[in-house]
Amino acid sequence: MYAPITLASPRSFYTLRYTSNLEDGSLVICERSLSAAQGMPMVSQSQSFVHGELLSSGYLIRPCEGRGALVIMVDHRNLEASSVPEALRPLYESSTFFAQKMTVEASYHLQAKVQPEMVSLSKKLQQPCNVRSYSQRLCRGFNEAVNTLPDDGWMSLSKDGLGDVTICIKSLSNFRNPTSSSNSLCSTDMGILSVKASLFLQEVSPTMLARFLREHRTEWMDYELNFNYKASFCQDTQTAGLHGSFRQVSLPLTQSADQDESLEVIKLESTGEETNIKSNETFILQLCNGISGTTASGWAQLVFAPVDASLSDELPLLPSGFRIITINNYKDHCSLSRTLDLTSHLEGGSEGCRFHTAGDSDVLSYSSVLTVAFQFKYEAQIRDLVTIKAHHYAQRVLEFIRKAAVLIMPACETSQKERSPSVCSLESKILVYHIVQKYRSFFGLDLFKTETAVNADILFKAFWNHKDAIICCTSKHIPEYVFANQAGLDMLETTAASLPGLPWLKTVPENEKQAAYKDLLQVLQQGYSYMPAGIRISSNGRPVAYERAMAWNVLDSDNSICVVTVMFVNWSFLT
Repeated sequence: MYAPITLASPRSFYTLRYTSNLEDGSLVICERSLSAAQGMPMVSQSQSFVHGELLSSGYLIRPCEGRGALVIMVDHRNLEASSVPEALRPLYESSTFFAQKMTVEASYHLQAKVQPEMVSLSKKLQQPCNVRSYSQRLCRGFNEAVNTLPDDGWMSLSKDGLGDVTICIKSLSNFRNPTSSSNSLCSTDMGILSVKASLFLQEVSPTMLARFLREHRTEWMDYELNFNYKASFCQDTQTAGLHGSFRQVSLPLTQSADQDESLEVIKLESTGEETNIKSNETFILQLCNGISGTTASGWAQLVFAPVDASLSDELPLLPSGFRIITINNYKDHCSLSRTLDLTSHLEGGSEGCRFHTAGDSDVLSYSSVLTVAFQFKYEAQIRDLVTIKAHHYAQRVLEFIRKAAVLIMPACETSQKERSPSVCSLESKILVYHIVQKYRSFFGLDLFKTETAVNADILFKAFWNHKDAIICCTSKHIPEYVFANQAGLDMLETTAASLPGLPWLKTVPENEKQAAYKDLLQVLQQGYSYMPAGIRISSNGRPVAYERAMAWNVLDSDNSICVVTVMFVNWSFLT
């Protein structure tokens, strides 16, 4: 049994299985571990495994009247929790976690065999068996990268210490390049390198973090290293960026009935000429678990592998990814829906996010463990270079995750007077984060002095209390207001709840509408625009003068955020 994390060993079992047909037509399958006294094979125990015990377990399949059958499943195991670090023992002692990831998964698999629950969205994957095959191969490959068992040919090269980066390699006699259009065999000097690590996180929802990593791929992924590792060595190891000039397009393939699992192809399209990747399009097959917007799961993972456009069934996969598991039970107090209105939490009346005080009995401090594993192919003559590059890449991804964890960490205030509902809104935090990042990218300056702070609440407060009016609107033919800081609301004499209903045309004087449209068009074309002094109209009809303004486009990797932000400098009412 594979270990779900890098900080624990996989489990091995020696079992005896008994199968029998009963008189009423039922089928019973019983299984339990063998002890030495019962004739357990005298096989040397590998140091890579911890020997577990399977207590009386099995299945009873009883036919039902008419059609179908009733399946009763019993799983009873002793996973030797004492062999793992104390902080991780709840994973091996919790019957809930075990049932979720073993018994329930087995029932889903059985149900899919009888009545497939995966709904195909692609002509390429019309057969449910193909869907299960891709999902199972991605999961198995990722588990192999996490466990790197010596019995499978893996050899450890280095380990920085507990919880830090570990590098293992496995030589291959034959290896088929997953991104090669010819799908030809590579040389016998090929191998696979796995760089893996685990990281403890406090009060971070697995669902939120996995979704954040999925939506912000361009900010952490090194495309050259993943798809053209030879070209990546032309870059300096310390200065090579995590992301290139790419945008990602999601092509859904399948989704489970309960939306907890989905399979998709990510198409990466080059947006510049500076990349060394030969093709302007690169494809990733990706499996998502536990990141739906309707559930708050204590377990989530994001597993992906580079593929070619043919998506052949014989194509070997080299999976990498992330797995986040909550160690102890918790209640996620903040809404996880990505469809929440960005401004709905700025006024005190929203119930989309309930805040708890320190005295609430259901507030529990929880922790999670993140497992990261990346796999890369290498050739023998440049193995050391691949190792250095992969090690540095993993460290930078871990640093990105540390910062992201703080950004999405829910803030549970201790004082009703100090509560700010917007701070707990993931949507607001992400939008402000992108506003700040894009401002620096387009204008070469920092919008706030505090923006380098790791605390996302401080960043949001700097935005909210900024003296200049910062207002966001959609990039439609007729723009619509969606978000603003306090100065922006004061300038338009409105509230956060009323802002989306304020017509944009009403706030622009008739003699300035042509110039306003021209500025918006320039933003959409080049990403930003400098605007001279002008006039705007508040919701009460009062003219507002501003000294100058700057506008910039805010667009994230998967187009889930697409707004134009305008900052009006030194504004004041004329009457």
